[in-house]
Amino acid sequence: MQDTRGGSVSGDTDPWRQSGIFKTASAADIAAIGRFKKDDLHVPAGRTLIRRDAKQTAFYTLFQGWAYRFTAIDGGRQIFHFCLPGDLV
Repeated sequence: MQDTRGGSVSGDTDPWRQSGIFKTASAADIAAIGRFKKDDLHVPAGRTLIRRDAKQTAFYTLFQGWAYRFTAIDGGRQIFHFCLPGDLV
């Protein structure tokens, strides 16, 4: 996902790390986490990011907007979790 400045989100440019709301991480920890990062992904509103029964090979951090997890019940949707910026999806 791209940040609001239009660049890639990583390391010291992570808006959540800059906000001060999370525990400070060492440079070594940030580098270790950064090795797992593959790419930034922008998902338009209304699109499915992960299907319930699909094999998930990656995890995502939500940087902007919101998302929800749901299950289909009787032709409708039962929302059981809202994801907000900073959450792992």
